[in-house]
Amino acid sequence: MLSGRPGVGPVEKARDGLRDDARLFGLDEVSYSPQVKGTIEALNDAVQEMFLVSLPRYTHRPKPTGGRSAGPDAPPPTFAPFVTLLLERVRWWNTEHHPAALGGLTPSKPGWRTLRRELSEAGCRIPAMSSHEISATADPDPAAMLHRTDWAALAHAYGPAATTADDLLGLLEDDPEVQAASLGRLEMSVLHQGSLYSATAPAALFIAGVLPHPRTLAVHESFFPWDDRTRPLRAALLEWLGQFAESAAFDDEALADPQDAEEAEASEAVHACRAVRPQIFDAIAPFLDDRDETVREAALGAVTHLLAADDLADRIPVAAGRLERLACGGGGRRERAGALLTLARWGRDTATLLTDEDPAVRTCAALGTADPSAIDVLLAELADPVAVDGWFDEPLPQVDGWFRFTVLRGLLERAESFEQVLPVALALIPLCSQYSVDRDWGPLLACAFPEPHPAGAALTRAQSVFLTALLERDSCWGPIANRILWLRGAGLPVERGELRVLVRTAGE
Repeated sequence: MLSGRPGVGPVEKARDGLRDDARLFGLDEVSYSPQVKGTIEALNDAVQEMFLVSLPRYTHRPKPTGGRSAGPDAPPPTFAPFVTLLLERVRWWNTEHHPAALGGLTPSKPGWRTLRRELSEAGCRIPAMSSHEISATADPDPAAMLHRTDWAALAHAYGPAATTADDLLGLLEDDPEVQAASLGRLEMSVLHQGSLYSATAPAALFIAGVLPHPRTLAVHESFFPWDDRTRPLRAALLEWLGQFAESAAFDDEALADPQDAEEAEASEAVHACRAVRPQIFDAIAPFLDDRDETVREAALGAVTHLLAADDLADRIPVAAGRLERLACGGGGRRERAGALLTLARWGRDTATLLTDEDPAVRTCAALGTADPSAIDVLLAELADPVAVDGWFDEPLPQVDGWFRFTVLRGLLERAESFEQVLPVALALIPLCSQYSVDRDWGPLLACAFPEPHPAGAALTRAQSVFLTALLERDSCWGPIANRILWLRGAGLPVERGELRVLVRTAGE
């Protein structure tokens, strides 16, 4: 017996030994009785076969089964080196070893029954599917799903997903740094650069299921050095689920007709992720009303991507009612603006807030309505694009890039003529560059020249003024070729010098 307290009787020693050995091997605690004597012996035999036979001069069993004796001529270890070797073996076993019997977990993680009890007490569950939906899992218990999933048979970006269960459990550790590191590894593995794998859907279900756990309230910094935000883990998990939903919504034509085994595997992973979106949404929806603003914002971002799916359209009316109350309420600018942008994506009219006192809220309301006065709001606010970009310290989840790009797109969709847009175009040019052409001055060119400019034809005054200002902006001209397609589409020369000549001589 390797464990047990000295100076106690054999029964008590056996009881202590069983408890310590069980803990050593990551098992749930076992109470001693004479009937479990065989369990004690089996554990000690395992220690012998997996550790003692690797030590020099161990004589009870001279060598591992099928192996060679470890250092037959070396002196036996003294007490201190023996303890060091034993502790190192225990550390490896508990933190790096992934026995199949534990479902891919390391023994240092809690037994799944213990985890199941803890998650149940915290109100954690995976929402059930409605009768007309097909689920990748019918088990509402996150712990049971984690235990029953054969993670080693699944894949992520770096191969078999054997360690994914450990990372998922790491989200519930007491140490916020461990939580952040676990989420970082999950982002790099099962959602690597937005890619989906066979391990992604079950991982997303577990994350959605444990959102109510009190440990997700822990505040921590991001695992990634370029992300300096400090926020509750719950907000970070919701953002992760939003990225999951965005990736699942991506329409890749190759998935519809896979040509090889790799494409077939990718297609299967995407379909599995799409199948669990209803469950993910039902888990996230309650957090739209969370007390923490960062959590509400992350939940809103995730819901925005989830409800872009046709098979979740029946969830929109209830969610929209919550967001309409949020947009009209007394919340902060980010929250109200994000709610309006999401409502616009769902086709809900937001004209009631066109006269709101907050310019950001007014503008977001204008982006979600066909009301004729919406264009006046957009023209007025985009006349100062620097101010528009300064409305939000961090981009809203519904926005890609500078906010002025989103506002400009909404303006151009509503503009009746380029002459109407010209003041905004001139205000934007000082911010334009060859790198932003696809988001600002390229679409403005398309608005100025809805048809290719005929050779030798005169330019309108608005076209001439815009092109002259554009030619004077050095940052718009350089080796980046994106501008070429826009200039050709407008029927204009692609070289700066030739365009100068055209502006100067057009119509002569």
